[in-house]
Amino acid sequence: MAHVLLIAPACDGADVGESWLAHQWAHLLSQRFQVTLLSTYKKGHVPPSRQLPAVRVVEWAEPPLVHRAERLNSLLQPAYVPFYARARRYVRGRLAAGDRFDVAHQVTPVAMRYPSPVAGLGIPLVVGPVGGSLESPPAFAHEEGATPWYQRLRRLDRLRLRRDPLLRATYEDADCVVGIAPYVRELLGDLRLRRFEELSDVAVHTVPPPEDRSGRSGPVRLLHVGRMVRTKGARDVIRAMALLRDLPVVLDVVGDGADRAACADLVRDLGLGDRVLIHGGPGANVSDACAVRVPAESPEQLARDVATAVRRLVAEPDLRLRMGAAAREHVVANHLWDRRIERMTDLYEQIAVPRTTGAGQVPG
Repeated sequence: MAHVLLIAPACDGADVGESWLAHQWAHLLSQRFQVTLLSTYKKGHVPPSRQLPAVRVVEWAEPPLVHRAERLNSLLQPAYVPFYARARRYVRGRLAAGDRFDVAHQVTPVAMRYPSPVAGLGIPLVVGPVGGSLESPPAFAHEEGATPWYQRLRRLDRLRLRRDPLLRATYEDADCVVGIAPYVRELLGDLRLRRFEELSDVAVHTVPPPEDRSGRSGPVRLLHVGRMVRTKGARDVIRAMALLRDLPVVLDVVGDGADRAACADLVRDLGLGDRVLIHGGPGANVSDACAVRVPAESPEQLARDVATAVRRLVAEPDLRLRMGAAAREHVVANHLWDRRIERMTDLYEQIAVPRTTGAGQVPG
């Protein structure tokens, strides 16, 4: 049985986001491989070693005080620096002791700004799925005032990809970089990648049976799901609703974040309180058969194009049914965990061959 070294600085099946994703990778891969997981755990949370009995877990407690600024921690991950040092020291020690890892896989963070602690150690390496680092179109910049300063630091990502030797070495040393969409390859620019594959960072375990919606009555309900930051476009969908007052349409916005207050103010200012509900609690993941994709050039243009798309969907119920069915087929074909594990298994088998230093040796 192949031995997979999994790197995920946060891994918690009871959490959300990347921590939950990492738990799915660890749990499902352990059903096929011998898995060693390098991770941390938060104060007051169940450590991954107790959640993943079939996995050999090497874990460290998250540094004190980090949890007090949860959003800052999730975006910049200041705890990654000590994790990187500990993980690299551990792997070098195990290799020196004669342990062998057939492949290493860094599954998180998804953001592209973090070097891998196993890069350059002679182990066949998969990095990803990675993504992010997209900048807002210039016409949207004046509306980013509500964005916290630490979110705006993302603008440094592209500079680091060009100048940071540790980060560049991670991508150039990896046997395969997995990106969530084609734009990731473009962002990596002049880096000499050995191999690049595409795979989304989200998936589901099952898809419910198709539901007959042909006889449904009442208003057309729109759903916007995502973290409420300016770049996710909630404001633009709300503005589009102001252009659709003549149609029976209701918008549900599910999410939270720095832009929530601005969105709530916009709903109030536009008089949409009875048609837009904010409940608190992306384009590469769809095809043209199941989604209407619109460019983002300016707030005004985006609102108009969204409104035009909604008008078409309201006027053509058969189109909504066809797109709904296509969306289900798209999920079954591309976003089931079983399919992702199968694909990653194939990738492991293709790259899990000893390098010149050997996968069980420490490079000199």
